[in-house]
Amino acid sequence: TGVQTCALPICFPVTIVPFNIERQIGMTIRKKQKQDKIVIDLTGPQGNAFYLLAVVKKTFARSGAPELGESICEEMMKGDYEHLLKTFELYLGDHFKLVR
Repeated sequence: TGVQTCALPICFPVTIVPFNIERQIGMTIRKKQKQDKIVIDLTGPQGNAFYLLAVVKKTFARSGAPELGESICEEMMKGDYEHLLKTFELYLGDHFKLVR
């Protein structure tokens, strides 16, 4: 009956409840619905490499891992634009959808 967090870069607290807790407390627990991905249109201003780097930095800073965000940005800048996009999708593809 506590909150567990994971060691992944982006993660949200998960509350673990006993199997029959609904019966014990007399109420129904609603399951969390799947969140939609945030869409980034690469054909507009959001497709700018500096914008994508800022998204990475802000996302990891908010998750409490700014150092990881910095190291991912360094990796993103080691190649061309396609490398930048692939690296972005590798680390943030579960939360953001890049659209061309």
